[in-house]
Amino acid sequence: MITTRDDESWWLQKAGHGELVETPHGETFLAHLGSRPVGERRCILGRETCLQKMKWVDGWLRLADDSTLPQQEIPDPVGLEPCPWPERPARDEFDGLALDASWSSLRVPATPDWADLSTRPGWLRLTGRDSLHSFFEQSLIAKRLQSFHAVVETRLQFRPEHFTQMAGLIFYYDTRTHYYLRVTHEEGRGTVLGLVLTDDAAYDELGDIEVNDWAEFHLRLVIEETTARFHAAPDGSSWQEIGPILDATKISDDYGTILHFTGAMVGICAQDISGNRLTADFDYFELRDTTVS
Repeated sequence: MITTRDDESWWLQKAGHGELVETPHGETFLAHLGSRPVGERRCILGRETCLQKMKWVDGWLRLADDSTLPQQEIPDPVGLEPCPWPERPARDEFDGLALDASWSSLRVPATPDWADLSTRPGWLRLTGRDSLHSFFEQSLIAKRLQSFHAVVETRLQFRPEHFTQMAGLIFYYDTRTHYYLRVTHEEGRGTVLGLVLTDDAAYDELGDIEVNDWAEFHLRLVIEETTARFHAAPDGSSWQEIGPILDATKISDDYGTILHFTGAMVGICAQDISGNRLTADFDYFELRDTTVS
């Protein structure tokens, strides 16, 4: 009924898992999942929700255009008024008593013992816990990436005292694959800010700078379909690029040696592998869609 298995070049792949809807005017639509590949046919946005116009032919369900390929545009349903979902603001100022529902945490709910909004009102205080490769107590919250073009930004206050203490901005798929712009401490150098990655479970460091004179850290990620760039500034204006241009498509369902299906996430996190539970304060988090209409 609907498939792209015979056309790997089609704009939408992995169509399926559908549910039927019949409108009050008797029209039938199929809400289903699908993925839009970019670059090397990788789907960084994971599974997205799609809609197709359907028809019944001799009791059998068919796409309205008699093909088996999902369409990019369909006619509006007859007689239905638009009912858009309210847009959330791009910036979360962390002014509430609880995290917004658009945030996800890793495996367990975000609770005040490690994600604290009350001790310093207007800031989120993350308590450093396990490393990013841990399957247990990570202090990480993230939002799903929903655009191929986006700017992500945060402001961090953090004073690490040991190389086991880190905090920063992350472009995340899972414990095996992520890019991380983090502030940490290096013996003989003091506070450093650098970019690290875990590439299908292989760890690497991609350069850092000494930031002993920075009072705080403004961190930015710019995603442009197949590329990602990290930047940092001490003041929110004098940005400098940290590390090389990165392959954004690695943060996708289709990269690596194990099965994936969730799509890319962007977020903030803190680690203290020493067990001393050093805290990191985040003033805001902004995820802005920069798609050109």
